[in-house]
Amino acid sequence: METALKILNVLRFVCLGAWGVLLYLHATLNPSVPEVEQLRWWTFMGFLLIMIVGPFFTPQSQRSSFHPDISPALSGSIVVLATGFIVAVALGWGFSQTTDLVVPVLVAILTLAAAWLVFRYASGNADEIGEARFVAPRGDSAGE
Repeated sequence: METALKILNVLRFVCLGAWGVLLYLHATLNPSVPEVEQLRWWTFMGFLLIMIVGPFFTPQSQRSSFHPDISPALSGSIVVLATGFIVAVALGWGFSQTTDLVVPVLVAILTLAAAWLVFRYASGNADEIGEARFVAPRGDSAGE
């Protein structure tokens, strides 16, 4: 089982690397080659399948430490970075000139700044961020 997990981890990075090379080929080949597009789609689907199936191969003894608690500062920053960079990539996807990349680069820079601000705020207020805590008022007969 542990060997299968190691193999899946290697295959995950192989698929991701192959997808990156195929993405580069798709962007630079003129005219576009349909086989490259198909391979790019299949390698990305393979990567997603490995990401979905991978946790099932994790031994039971490692599952509790497999997902450690993440601080609010880190999780908030990850959400901001992921969202901002997805927006930047979507805005710059079909660029034809370098001037078309001005807005996506600005979005990426503002994303970095926003992630830094979220990290600072969440680090300073970590004890106030998290699960909801409901405190019953004193003298409440339901709690007695």
